[in-house]
Amino acid sequence: MFEFSNEFVSNLPRVDGFILKGKSPSCGTKEVKIYKSTQKGSASVKGKGLFGEIVMEKFPGLAIEDDGRVKNYNIRQHFLTKLYLMKNFRVIKEFILGTIEQYRESKVPFSVPLYVIKSNAIRFEEKNLINQTFFEPYPLELDNVTDSGKGLDK
Repeated sequence: MFEFSNEFVSNLPRVDGFILKGKSPSCGTKEVKIYKSTQKGSASVKGKGLFGEIVMEKFPGLAIEDDGRVKNYNIRQHFLTKLYLMKNFRVIKEFILGTIEQYRESKVPFSVPLYVIKSNAIRFEEKNLINQTFFEPYPLELDNVTDSGKGLDK
């Protein structure tokens, strides 16, 4: 089960969260009865299911909840908020990294990734980033986009 779980989560496409079977010996995220032996009447402790623990270790920042808890409105609302926020941040990150890669491949000028990053700094009110001279190292009046385009790397 351990090998299967590790292989399964390693081969997953990108995921933004999990709903796992609550109190399941394999998928539970907490309060799972774990027996110390296979003997009848053996002692047990509380813990995480095998698969649930692997998921939580490999995806620590994602929205992970059990199916019983998401029946609670507040818990479900928190889970869904985290799930969709993580998805949106992933999409934004992929877009920013893709734009930087386009610049590296000389497909877009430097100003494109610069303004993508600056717009997100403004959007998320990252004052430490917004005020960096890196985003505006010289007066914008000196930037004339109506010239012939000579000197651009192509």
